[in-house]
Amino acid sequence: MKTIICGKGGSGKSTITALLAKTMTARGHSVLVIDTDESNQGLHRQLGLEAPDDFMEYIGGKQAFVQQMMEKMPKGEPLSLFEDDWSLADVPEQYLSKQDGLGLIAIGKIHTFGEGCACPLGALSKNLISRITTRMPIIYLSTPKPESNTLVAVLKRDVTRSCGRRAFI
Repeated sequence: MKTIICGKGGSGKSTITALLAKTMTARGHSVLVIDTDESNQGLHRQLGLEAPDDFMEYIGGKQAFVQQMMEKMPKGEPLSLFEDDWSLADVPEQYLSKQDGLGLIAIGKIHTFGEGCACPLGALSKNLISRITTRMPIIYLSTPKPESNTLVAVLKRDVTRSCGRRAFI
């Protein structure tokens, strides 16, 4: 099962995500939450987990990623960060916080004023989400920005391609 939680700022996305994830783990399911909300810093606390390092740092940080984007996009080349599918075992330990069947990956956050736009975070989200494979339920926390539309499009394609059964999005 893959679920995306979207909404305006302050609408309760993090609360719904935490309640859903905790309810599922209480019922014996292992759950992975992928936090794609670049501004909310507190989801890990609501989940009762330590904050993982931003996954953006795995690929060298925002500046290095923007450089890759600037090199490929004018040439019309696809921005593909992962050649193969990823399982949870492939995610380095510092980028995955987990406890009692609940896991959290945080794509990245805007930590300081003037840090720049969140566009690279959306592109990284799209790349990771299209490549991560797991049988455990995944909950994606997103924002109402255009990146959400990208996540929904990736999820629709991914669910149709990999689940082989009806899915409601």
